[in-house]
Amino acid sequence: MATRKKTGRKTAGKSAAAASESTGAPKRKSASKRPQAPKRASTGRRRKGAGTEVVAGEARRAEVLRETSETRISVCVAIEEPGYSVATGVPFLDHMLEALSRHSNIGLTVEASGDTHIDDHHTVEDVGLAVGEALRRALGEKAGIYRFGHFEAPLDEALVAVTVDLSGRPYLVYNVGSSPSASERSTWDWSRTFSRRS
Repeated sequence: MATRKKTGRKTAGKSAAAASESTGAPKRKSASKRPQAPKRASTGRRRKGAGTEVVAGEARRAEVLRETSETRISVCVAIEEPGYSVATGVPFLDHMLEALSRHSNIGLTVEASGDTHIDDHHTVEDVGLAVGEALRRALGEKAGIYRFGHFEAPLDEALVAVTVDLSGRPYLVYNVGSSPSASERSTWDWSRTFSRRS
């Protein structure tokens, strides 16, 4: 059985504090009565995060224009301005980007045109690159955010688990089964390219 060592000293029936009063030694202050730093009046304009101060009025946003022989993509990411406007020509990608904006509370505007009459691949891939790049630029030094997080959601017939680390080191693990559908392949393309840029 562990024994506890008493830290209070007794001097002839007196506590250490009473003994110091009688001998003229300085009193020890208890931890709960340490002086606190004066609090500044809050203006409601500043937030602290990751050792840097972020002024709330300075919106973090970035715009990226990506043009290739197959696509033309325009993306705007606004960290402090929620809302979205998405038109990629790929309905499933539009739905997923709108959900990303809505659930992350990050403003997202995406306009894309591409060779979707041939295949969605180029549009999906280039949108992933442009959104990832815009998010990286908008976050800048990443002050005031959590660098990583994990989330699970039960959807219709699936349990979705996502872990994100905005460390700047691209890495992706994507498990959807043995024979992915066309929309799952598009999601893979987008996720892979997004992770390379964000």
